[in-house]
Amino acid sequence: MANYSFEKHQRIKFEVVDDDGGNKFETIGSYESTMGNLMGSSAQTLQAELEMAGKKAGSLGKIIVRGEAVKDSN
Repeated sequence: MANYSFEKHQRIKFEVVDDDGGNKFETIGSYESTMGNLMGSSAQTLQAELEMAGKKAGSLGKIIVRGEAVKDSN
Protein backbone atom coordinates (compact mmCIF):
# COMPACT_ATOMS: atom_id res chain seq x y z
CA MET A 1 0.00 0.00 0.00
CA ALA A 2 1.34 3.44 -0.90
CA ASN A 3 0.52 6.59 0.99
CA TYR A 4 -0.73 9.46 -1.16
CA SER A 5 0.18 13.06 -0.49
CA PHE A 6 -1.55 15.83 -2.46
CA GLU A 7 1.52 18.03 -2.20
CA LYS A 8 3.94 15.61 -3.88
CA HIS A 9 4.37 14.16 -7.37
CA GLN A 10 4.43 10.43 -6.58
CA ARG A 11 5.24 7.93 -9.32
CA ILE A 12 3.99 4.38 -9.09
CA LYS A 13 4.91 1.34 -11.18
CA PHE A 14 2.92 -1.86 -11.56
CA GLU A 15 4.59 -5.02 -12.85
CA VAL A 16 2.56 -8.07 -13.85
CA VAL A 17 4.51 -11.31 -13.41
CA ASP A 18 3.52 -14.91 -14.19
CA ASP A 19 4.69 -17.39 -11.54
CA ASP A 20 5.23 -20.72 -13.31
CA GLY A 21 6.33 -22.42 -10.08
CA GLY A 22 9.78 -23.72 -9.25
CA ASN A 23 11.21 -20.17 -9.07
CA LYS A 24 10.33 -19.56 -12.73
CA PHE A 25 8.89 -16.11 -13.29
CA GLU A 26 7.95 -14.41 -16.54
CA THR A 27 7.25 -10.68 -16.78
CA ILE A 28 3.99 -10.09 -18.64
CA GLY A 29 4.25 -6.30 -18.77
CA SER A 30 4.24 -3.13 -16.69
CA TYR A 31 2.59 0.25 -16.39
CA GLU A 32 3.86 3.48 -14.84
CA SER A 33 1.71 6.38 -13.70
CA THR A 34 1.31 8.78 -10.81
CA MET A 35 -0.76 8.46 -7.67
CA GLY A 36 -2.51 11.70 -8.69
CA ASN A 37 -3.54 10.14 -12.00
CA LEU A 38 -4.92 7.07 -10.21
CA MET A 39 -6.75 8.94 -7.46
CA GLY A 40 -8.09 11.50 -9.97
CA SER A 41 -9.52 8.82 -12.29
CA SER A 42 -13.25 8.26 -12.50
CA ALA A 43 -14.27 6.22 -9.43
CA GLN A 44 -10.54 6.14 -8.61
CA THR A 45 -10.21 3.31 -11.14
CA LEU A 46 -7.48 3.39 -13.77
CA GLN A 47 -7.46 1.16 -16.87
CA ALA A 48 -4.34 1.04 -19.01
CA GLU A 49 -2.53 -1.10 -21.56
CA LEU A 50 0.44 -3.07 -20.25
CA GLU A 51 3.77 -2.11 -21.81
CA MET A 52 7.06 -3.88 -22.46
CA ALA A 53 10.05 -2.84 -24.54
CA GLY A 54 10.06 -4.55 -27.91
CA LYS A 55 6.39 -5.55 -27.75
CA LYS A 56 3.59 -4.12 -29.86
CA ALA A 57 1.40 -1.63 -27.98
CA GLY A 58 -1.88 -3.20 -26.92
CA SER A 59 -0.70 -6.78 -27.40
CA LEU A 60 0.00 -7.60 -23.74
CA GLY A 61 -3.39 -6.97 -22.17
CA LYS A 62 -4.76 -4.41 -19.74
CA ILE A 63 -4.31 -3.61 -16.10
CA ILE A 64 -7.11 -2.26 -13.94
CA VAL A 65 -6.13 -0.58 -10.67
CA ARG A 66 -8.50 0.88 -8.11
CA GLY A 67 -7.41 3.30 -5.40
CA GLU A 68 -9.20 3.78 -2.11
CA ALA A 69 -8.97 6.81 0.12
CA VAL A 70 -8.37 5.84 3.74
CA LYS A 71 -8.63 8.50 6.44
CA ASP A 72 -6.95 6.57 9.24
CA SER A 73 -4.98 3.36 9.23
CA ASN A 74 -3.06 1.29 11.76
